Amino acid sequence: MDKITDGVLSGGIPPFGNLFGLPVFADASMFENEKIIFNAGDQRVSIGIKSADYRTLVNPTIADIAVIKK
Repeated sequence: MDKITDGVLSGGIPPFGNLFGLPVFADASMFENEKIIFNAGDQRVSIGIKSADYRTLVNPTIADIAVIKK
């Protein structure tokens, strides 16, 4: 990951794979939240963004990835 992200440490990699030429996949349930919060390239810093804006900016492939047990 170090080579792909130009030195961003594991755990700090933001969900913008498109910045690194990588495909992005997102669970459909993520967009049930108005806002998502994630690391911003540093393990000590997080940012929030409206999930609709994230979807527009990144254009991830939406899939049922997470398994939710009830």
